[in-house]
Amino acid sequence: MRNQGLDASRSGFPVSLPREWGRLISVQKTDAVDYSMFLQNDAGEIYIVNLIQRGQYFYLNTYDYGGTALVIKRGP
Repeated sequence: MRNQGLDASRSGFPVSLPREWGRLISVQKTDAVDYSMFLQNDAGEIYIVNLIQRGQYFYLNTYDYGGTALVIKRGP
């Protein structure tokens, strides 16, 4: 997968998601070109990763520099 970000000199570089984020659970369309990819690891934590569609390709959304994923931790 490649990233799509604010800094044009960094956009387009390959990225990979850490194995510890778990397996793919679902991909949901959030608007015309944005998607959210949901992953869940063995500890039950859920990772939500934002994607952008450009043409026929998906890019990791790194525009906001606020982090690649939202993590929902599992409580007791």
